[in-house]
Amino acid sequence: MFTVRIKPKSDESLISFVTRFASENGTKMLSIWHDNSRNKAINPQKADAHLLEQAPEALLMLNNLAEATQVSKNRLIAMTFYHVLQKFYYHSETSRSRILKGMIRNDFHFCPFCIKEQAHIKLLWKLDGVNFCMKHQVPLSRSCSQCGNIVKLKDIEYIELCPYCNTELKNTQMMIRKFSAKELKEQSLLQTIWSQLLCHSPNYMSPSEVATKLVYLLNEESSFFERNTIQRNADILKICLPHVLQIARDALLRKRTVHISTLLDVMVYSNIDYEYFEKISIPYGFRESIRTSKRDNVKNTGCMSPWCASYQKSDFLVKTGTKAKRYSDGRYLRKYVACTVCGSRFAYNIDGNMVELDGFFKGYNDLTNMFKKKGQLTLQECRRPADFKRDRWWSVIAYFSTRPIFGEVEKLDEDLLLAFVQSVEQNGNMNNIHKWSCWNSYRHFLLYRYHPRVMNAIVFSKRKVPLRHDIKDYENKIESLCRSMLENDQDISVERICSLVNISSTTIRKWGVHIYIKNMKKEQGEKRLVARKEEIIEKVDQFFKQNEKCRVLSKDIYNFIGMSQSYMKSIAPDLNQYISMKRQNCSIQRRSTLEKLKVKSNAFQR
Repeated sequence: MFTVRIKPKSDESLISFVTRFASENGTKMLSIWHDNSRNKAINPQKADAHLLEQAPEALLMLNNLAEATQVSKNRLIAMTFYHVLQKFYYHSETSRSRILKGMIRNDFHFCPFCIKEQAHIKLLWKLDGVNFCMKHQVPLSRSCSQCGNIVKLKDIEYIELCPYCNTELKNTQMMIRKFSAKELKEQSLLQTIWSQLLCHSPNYMSPSEVATKLVYLLNEESSFFERNTIQRNADILKICLPHVLQIARDALLRKRTVHISTLLDVMVYSNIDYEYFEKISIPYGFRESIRTSKRDNVKNTGCMSPWCASYQKSDFLVKTGTKAKRYSDGRYLRKYVACTVCGSRFAYNIDGNMVELDGFFKGYNDLTNMFKKKGQLTLQECRRPADFKRDRWWSVIAYFSTRPIFGEVEKLDEDLLLAFVQSVEQNGNMNNIHKWSCWNSYRHFLLYRYHPRVMNAIVFSKRKVPLRHDIKDYENKIESLCRSMLENDQDISVERICSLVNISSTTIRKWGVHIYIKNMKKEQGEKRLVARKEEIIEKVDQFFKQNEKCRVLSKDIYNFIGMSQSYMKSIAPDLNQYISMKRQNCSIQRRSTLEKLKVKSNAFQR
């Protein structure tokens, strides 16, 4: 039990309070953390102390800490960022939230006047962007004026002292910098918003609702969705508008939330606090205008290809089966469709607009311009535009070579065309078809690949549904593999097993078989360690046999073994004891031999 009790300050952080409490009771903050930790097997580190203020319930037994400090659990939680996470994340998942990523400082920012009045660390000082003490109207310092070092939060033992030179931080000379009236107003509003966010509130706001309100504010609270206005304000604040719109529409495959920095930027820019933000009521029309992209209807949409016979006519587009896809360049497309007449493929972007996927639309426009400028041309004579990749351009030329748009249609072998169509209908792989020996060139293959009949067959071909795995058979197979790998001393891992049985690691973990693999890997490690020990003992014995008459140093032994003493201690501490015992015996034997030689020498001299 602790004999000294202290009261937390109204704006104090949890780490500051525990540090002061430990100092008053003659102990360390890490000791109190360890005594109240949920996982006693892990030794707390100062570098991880910031986690206590982001996920206190995940790391600490708060009821025990409350009893030890005589401070209520709710008061302890109020000294953390828990209430901020609670407002925007599900209660059971607050410890995994990344909404505050990059917002918590590692350096100690402080006001010397506040330290002089009450030596404690304010929770607000830890937040990136809070740079001014509104009480004393001075900018926050971050370094000791005596030694010049930037003070790290993890190095602080006594809040009032510099951890590097023991100078009192209250005597720190202030940095001379004048804040403009606009900056002071923004700092005041920012700190007001943070104070409201840090307070307890039962109201939870979903990521979709937060994003919708942000877009509404960027729209300057107008009931009509004005894309230009929203984009202009987003550009000023350097906000990725497509990402925010995806969250507002709840269109992301993996759930995301708006980062707190985006929320703060918009509120400060709009000159509102969080209480106002929380009470914003979104007009129904505006809410629906954001979600219009979810209401696009394939049945009422026509083909976009101007050369197609079904151009802008409904009922000619069919779904390809691909629902959504994210590309490496950041594009996100969904609801993939294809035209049953011309074979062109389309998809909807995040704005709800239909885009063409294969480049035929752009190719058509480029070819049209070429034919207008140069008159009589053949498709083969048309030069590739600079913004077209070579393979894509060849595909465009092959596509239009089989359609009567830019001249005569190239004649193809009907038997070969029929074989191509039949192979596609039987779910033949396009790479395998490309390897047929009948093709004279890659262009020859493309002429058939983009023929209307082949493309139509591709549109209506159904992918094979993979057979469901028999879990029991695969479990037996995996167990047999693990035993075989253990006997043959082959590395056992989930990734290696997955490649051998042709199943993803996600499936193996879903079945729970990864636990068996983990146990077998552990058994293999223990088996290898026993063999390694025997090998090391053999080398140690060999070394002492070769050097039984010499003085033996530890470094010579470990150099001979090819292993450092610290590593040996980590894998087999008993072998270190064995080496020490062998050295001791060797030393005793060597001294005994020297004494015998000395006695003989003295007897001989007499």
